[in-house]
Amino acid sequence: MEKFEYKILDVDKSKLNKSSFQSELISKLNDLGSQGWEVISLEGINEKDYGFPTGTSTTSILFLLKRKI
Repeated sequence: MEKFEYKILDVDKSKLNKSSFQSELISKLNDLGSQGWEVISLEGINEKDYGFPTGTSTTSILFLLKRKI
């Protein structure tokens, strides 16, 4: 039976607004990929998810990764 380990990469709002965000994210994901990590899911987290009734701005993006151990 194959076994896996998991990692969560949390990209917060301050990084989302940077002009270099896309290139930095691609570089980070490529680095993790070279270590055997694979993105299996991602989720945008909004203020509404934290209980703010009218919040719609994205506060972070969570990437779930896995690799064989």
